[in-house]
Amino acid sequence: MVEISGEVDHIDKGEIAAPGIPRPNKKNIPILRIRIRSVSGKMVQVLYKGDYFGDATIGHEVTIKGIEKGGLIHAKSIYNNTTNSWVTKSPGCLNCFVATAVYGSPYAKEIVFLRFFRDNYLIKKKSGELFNNIYYKISPFIARPIEKNHFLRGFVNRLILKPFMKAIRIFLRITDTKDK
Repeated sequence: MVEISGEVDHIDKGEIAAPGIPRPNKKNIPILRIRIRSVSGKMVQVLYKGDYFGDATIGHEVTIKGIEKGGLIHAKSIYNNTTNSWVTKSPGCLNCFVATAVYGSPYAKEIVFLRFFRDNYLIKKKSGELFNNIYYKISPFIARPIEKNHFLRGFVNRLILKPFMKAIRIFLRITDTKDK
């Protein structure tokens, strides 16, 4: 995780299509592209995928936390130092859910797929709603150590999440066949 501060030089807002969701339910993910001039004078490109609530304009000082990949910072959080407010959600509990802790972003294609399943199938049944409510209560306590440990992330991914998602895909194929 890197943290960088600087002055906003350019800002661009848009949307991208969410990956891994069947066509009728396709949703767009808001994106924010920012170019900042760091305190060392270097121009840094920043990309944030997800809902943003505050704003940053050219000339504002911002602090960005994220992961650097190929010369681009994929922001986890953006704080506007000029207005003393969050542009994105406060990162106090960035990865409170197990799957998000494993995949590192609430907009990873696996998370989008799981969210689709939750919203369109799981919570429409009483037992699924109960499972979802229990998961939301216990997940933050489980997710924090997973987020910080590379071994645990891989372990949970291979032994729990991948088999779970495979089972969901089979369920969706069976359900889709019954609907036709």
